[in-house]
Amino acid sequence: HHGMPRREAELVELVLRLLRAGPARAASLAEAGDCDAALVLGEDVTQTAPMLAHELRRCARQQPWRAARRLGIPEWHDLAVRTAAQGDAGPLFVVSPAPTRLDDAARAVMRAVPEEAARLGHAVAHALDPGSAPPEGLGEPAASLARRIAGDLAAAERPLVVSGTGCGAREPILAAAAVARALERGPAAGKVRVTFTLPECDSLGAALLGGGSLEDALEALRRGAPGLLVVENDLHRRAPAAEVERALAGVPLIGVIDLLDTRCARAASACLPAASWAEGDGTFVNNEGRAQRFYQVLPPDGGVAESWRWVRDLARAAGRADIAAWRHLDDVALAMGRAEPALAAVPPSRFSAGFRVTGAKIPREPHRASGRTALLAHIAVREKKPPDDPDGPFSFSMEGAGRGVPGPLLPRFWHPGWNSAQAVHRFQQEVLGPLRGGEPGLRLIEPDGPARPEDHGPPPPPFRRRNGAWRVAPLHHVFGSEELSRLAPGIAQLAPLPYLALGPEEASSRGLVEGTEIAVREPGGAWESRLPLRILAGLPAGVAGLPRGLDGIEQGPLPDWIEQVLP
Repeated sequence: HHGMPRREAELVELVLRLLRAGPARAASLAEAGDCDAALVLGEDVTQTAPMLAHELRRCARQQPWRAARRLGIPEWHDLAVRTAAQGDAGPLFVVSPAPTRLDDAARAVMRAVPEEAARLGHAVAHALDPGSAPPEGLGEPAASLARRIAGDLAAAERPLVVSGTGCGAREPILAAAAVARALERGPAAGKVRVTFTLPECDSLGAALLGGGSLEDALEALRRGAPGLLVVENDLHRRAPAAEVERALAGVPLIGVIDLLDTRCARAASACLPAASWAEGDGTFVNNEGRAQRFYQVLPPDGGVAESWRWVRDLARAAGRADIAAWRHLDDVALAMGRAEPALAAVPPSRFSAGFRVTGAKIPREPHRASGRTALLAHIAVREKKPPDDPDGPFSFSMEGAGRGVPGPLLPRFWHPGWNSAQAVHRFQQEVLGPLRGGEPGLRLIEPDGPARPEDHGPPPPPFRRRNGAWRVAPLHHVFGSEELSRLAPGIAQLAPLPYLALGPEEASSRGLVEGTEIAVREPGGAWESRLPLRILAGLPAGVAGLPRGLDGIEQGPLPDWIEQVLP
C-alpha cells in the first residue's frame, strides 16, 4: 500500500491520468515563469507550492516586460524594467475559496468554492472553444469574468493553466484540463502549459508505483493481517487517530522504519532508524513528472541506514534472494523499472555510482574546507579516512574532479572572483538560461495524444448551500501544514494556532465574534472539533476555512461539510 489516504490518492491519480492524456504539456518551474498569461483555479499556490507562486509573479510581468525589451533594457535590470512597465499587471487570474498572497499580482480575483471555480473554468473553456460544454446557470458577473479571462488567454503567446489537489476536490482539476484543451485548439497550440500542484514532493512517484490506499491497509489490519511494516509514514497524521488505533489494536507484529518519532514507532515491536533525505540517496518524481536523483549531504551515523537498505536486510532474513541482491541504489532503480514501465527510463542513470570525471569522483566539499583538519586537532592531528559513498558519484572530501562537472551534478556555484551564487551565470548557457551540460532530472511523462472531451467531463452543477452547514475550504500554511515544519521548533513557532475561519458576513449572521470557541462536527458525527473563530475577510458566505495539518486539529482528510454544535 502506498499509504496515501483514498481521497488524496484519487486526486493524485487523476493528475497522473491528465498528464498522460495530454490536454497540454506539464510546465517546469522555469517554463511557468516564461508564460505570459495564467489562470489559477481553486489553489492557494503561495502556500502549497511557494516556488511556483514566485514563477507566477514572473509570469505576470512578462507582458509588461515587453515594453522594456522594446527599449533595449535587459531583463535583469530590475529598476529600469519596473520603470518601463509603469506598474502594469499582466494577465494573471486567481480563483480560490479564500484570499491568497498572490492576489496583489493578479489582474482579477474571484472567491469561489471548488464547484464554482470549476464552473468558471468550464465557462472559460466554452468561450475559447464553443465545442466545450458550457455550465448552466452561471451568473452574469462570473460569465463576464470568464469572457475576460478567455480573451486574455487567447491573446497570449504562452498561456498557463494552474490547479491542484490543495482544495481537496477533483472539479477544479478537470476544469483546468478543459481550459488547456480549449487553448490547444487555438493559435497557441503546442505552447500551452499546465501545472498541477500535489500534496508532497514524491506524490506522483508513489502514484506511479501504485498500491492500495491507507484505508485499504487499515481494513486489512482489522480483518486480521498478521503483521504491519510502516516505512516512513506517520499514519496518525494521515487518518483519524481513533481509526488508526482500532486497526493497530489486534496486530501481533508492528515494524517501523522511520527517522521521526511517530506514535506508530512508540507502539512498534521493532523500530529501525532511517536516514533523512540529507543522509541518503534516492529519486523523487515531482509534479511535472520529472525524476530527479538526490544525493547524500553527509554520511549517516549511529546505526542509521537508508530505508531501502533496511528493507533489503529484512528481505534477506525472509529468504527473498531478488531483493537481498541489492547492493547499490542503482540496483533499486533497476528493480523499480522492472516493476513499473514508466520508471524504466530512470535506470541506469548516466550519473550512476560509477560515474567519474577524468577518473575521479566529484568532491562534495569546496576548497575552503581545507581548514577542516583543525576541527579535531585537539583530539588527534591525524585525519580520518573519508567515508565511502557506494551509491553516488560524489566523494566526502575536497579532493576530486574540480572541472568538467556536468550541470546536473554541480555541488556548488563558485568561480574565481565571484561569491557563491553570484557565480551561477558562469555555469549557464546564457544569463538566466539553462545550465551547461543539461538540466537536472529526466521527464518520465509526456502527453500521448490530443485530449478528448471525456477526459475532463461535463461542468459540475451549481453549488447549493445547506441550511445550518458550511462548505469546508482547506486552508494551507507554508509553516505548519507541511509535516517537517511542525517538528522544527524555530519554524513551528511561525505556524498559526488551530482555528476555524468564517467570512465577516457569515460570522455576523450567526452572532459570532473573533476568538469565540466553536464546536463543529461533520453531519453524521464522524468528525468533530472545538476551534477558536478567526474572521477572514474575503471568505464567501456559506464557507468555513479549516487549516490543514496543524496540531490540535483532527488529522486525516477534512470533511466536505461541517455544522456548528449548538449548546
